[in-house]
Amino acid sequence: MKPVALLAALMLFAPTVVAAQAKYQEIASVPVGPWKAQSWNNQGKFAHCTLQRIDGDQVTTMARGSAGYVLGLTSPKWKLEPKSAYPVRLVAGSKVDRDARAEVSNENTVTIRLGTDQGLIDQLKDMDALDVRAASGTIRIKLDQGA
Repeated sequence: MKPVALLAALMLFAPTVVAAQAKYQEIASVPVGPWKAQSWNNQGKFAHCTLQRIDGDQVTTMARGSAGYVLGLTSPKWKLEPKSAYPVRLVAGSKVDRDARAEVSNENTVTIRLGTDQGLIDQLKDMDALDVRAASGTIRIKLDQGA
């Protein structure tokens, strides 16, 4: 799946973070190491920003909006049941170890709502990787240079 198409699909499935594209104007798009950072505004006010990274066939998107942070994961290899949810455990070093829910947006994409917990985000800034552990296995998300 092309990165632009993926980002558009993720935006559709995270309505608390992103509304209709026509409402927003991109104000910045810059490479940050292996990540691509984009910021958007709405009539001169901050609306949301995203970080996107592609590792092989996996695309990771971290989005921030007025409702908090959302982590999106996509892989064309996945065949998930749409509109379902799975319990996951988020683990990063010895600082982060918490339960979460991976909500299936489509057969290839899940979103994990991280909320407005700035403490969690600050802890992740110091970590090399975030493991998303599910019953079917673990997905490792490299966090390098994404702070």
